[in-house]
Amino acid sequence: MRVDQRKLDDYINLAGELVIARNALVHAYRQFESEPTAGVRHLKGAIDAVQRIASRIQDNAMAMRMVPVGTVFQRFPRVVRDIAKSQGKKIQVHIFGEDTEIDKQVAEALVDPLLHLVRNAADHGIEPPDQRRGAGKSETGLITLKAAREGNSIVIDAIDDGKGIDVERLKAKAVEQDVLSEERARALAPKDALQLVFAPGLSTARRVTDVSGRGVGMDVVRTNINQLGGTVLVDSEPGAGTQFRIQLPLTLAVTTVLLVRSQGQRYALPIEVVRETVKLEPRAIQRLKGHRAIALRGELVVVKPLAELLAERAAPDTRRAAPEPMELDATGRIPVVVVEAGGAPLGLAVGSLEGQQEIVLKPLPPYLAKLPGLGSATVMGDGTIVLVLDPSTLWPATMSKEANGARRT
Repeated sequence: MRVDQRKLDDYINLAGELVIARNALVHAYRQFESEPTAGVRHLKGAIDAVQRIASRIQDNAMAMRMVPVGTVFQRFPRVVRDIAKSQGKKIQVHIFGEDTEIDKQVAEALVDPLLHLVRNAADHGIEPPDQRRGAGKSETGLITLKAAREGNSIVIDAIDDGKGIDVERLKAKAVEQDVLSEERARALAPKDALQLVFAPGLSTARRVTDVSGRGVGMDVVRTNINQLGGTVLVDSEPGAGTQFRIQLPLTLAVTTVLLVRSQGQRYALPIEVVRETVKLEPRAIQRLKGHRAIALRGELVVVKPLAELLAERAAPDTRRAAPEPMELDATGRIPVVVVEAGGAPLGLAVGSLEGQQEIVLKPLPPYLAKLPGLGSATVMGDGTIVLVLDPSTLWPATMSKEANGARRT
């Protein structure tokens, strides 16, 4: 691995500054023993200096992991050309923002889901030349890939100017496969109904090909993106085309989480999946078709204790005599974290909410990495280890079906 000389010089300078800050800390500590008031002031200044240097070291280290997103995009034009040739289509690929940088680990994990979106666009989205002529379009279809940085995230758009998604057919498929009721399907706005493409097994394609549609569905695309701490949304207009928007963190090494406590144990939830937090009176919990639920802003949300959910994922075949009781906080209320569960809201009942924090992610040891629901770990300032939960395995796609089923009337 080649390292830019300027970056290496910067690290050497930072190492020197760190030695100075360390000496200042030692001096402040000794002064604190003899003169507490002045010692506290100097100690605070030394700690601030160490924090500034640590932030710069972290930023520099992250920069060394960054690669242009073009390293991912450049794989796709040939894939599209091969599909177009095999199906007698004419398709161009336009790429914008290929110099936008992204964490190498994120880039590598992004390849498969983005490849599926591109294949799907070329295979099912872009029409044959005769159909495009009949619709008043150019014979040549267009797939556009765009990347741009927004704050600490990267936004990637995969756009085609094909036939778009048939929303009514999508809703009919969802009802047919018991993903949602006819009444709820009728009430769904077109933009909300489009998100059904991410439900397991749903597809509006009238044919299955060797190119796309076998084995890997849009639900897997969403799961893979969620595992990266990102989100994916779809927008489509019949006859005009479809756009998938993926938002991802620039790096996987540092992230923001919501800290919660359940059964005396602290856990961290990726902030990207958290809709909101509420504290409820016990009487607010309703019984609905065997589920516990709450009414939240006109919507029924299934509520499960986090401890119960973790136990179910660790031992799914174990029968439990009774549901896990809801924990109460110091005020006698039930803290609930409302999260996204496969496109549906799910309430996680916990013992207490401990606020947001930026953390450094550490890999789990092998014996814990195999447990569903656990993604990584972090070491807190007091030295304790906190498990970071993995949304994609803690509440799988079947959970959204369960939640939707409970909401039916």
